[in-house]
Amino acid sequence: MGEIDPVATPRFLFVYGTLMRGFPSLESWQGRVQAEFVGRGNIQGRLYDLGEYPAVIRAGSEHLVGGEVYELRDPANAVSILDEYEAFSPSHPERSLFIRAVTPVVMDDGREAKVWVYVYNGQVDESKLIAGGDYRGSANLRSADTRRVC
Repeated sequence: MGEIDPVATPRFLFVYGTLMRGFPSLESWQGRVQAEFVGRGNIQGRLYDLGEYPAVIRAGSEHLVGGEVYELRDPANAVSILDEYEAFSPSHPERSLFIRAVTPVVMDDGREAKVWVYVYNGQVDESKLIAGGDYRGSANLRSADTRRVC
């Protein structure tokens, strides 16, 4: 496992949904994109349950989303695969369901770094806010194995 470099172009990915450990989709995506678990952390944002999948939107520092950080062995290949899965088109971000963005993460051990994260590119219903920003702790996980990745 590599060291986290807080200023380099991200080679780390932050996930906050069904790509986290303990969900059925972990093994399939982790092998495809060649990612290795680094640790848990938090980003600034608000987490919503959209029914089929969770979504993060950017928000102020008073709102945090918990998730996991993975090191990408081949970041260019990994984001290409994940962009397709997350319906992100770098050439048409305005038409994309999610947008890949660089954001700071604070790891549970205090380290800080820049990571890739997929943020939702649509409107959210405030009543679907996941209080506490932890997808694992949300009540609507009965069909989590069919949900979108991040």
